[in-house]
Amino acid sequence: MSTTHFTVVIHEQGSDIWREWRHNGIGASDATTIMCENRLKSTAELLRENRGPIRDFGQHVAIARGTDLELEAR
Repeated sequence: MSTTHFTVVIHEQGSDIWREWRHNGIGASDATTIMCENRLKSTAELLRENRGPIRDFGQHVAIARGTDLELEAR
């Protein structure tokens, strides 16, 4: 028996369509919040973020580094 629990979606990271797609769901970056292991964000805050307008966080140093290392991490 084979089941797939994920869908591969190909959007250029940081593009408007990627930001919209990411806003409409839960990603790996949200895992610690969902598991109540994130000291910086509550599940209620995550829910508010996902129900609010799409936000562009720009290229904070940590985000830029994560983007640069993403291919290697996969």
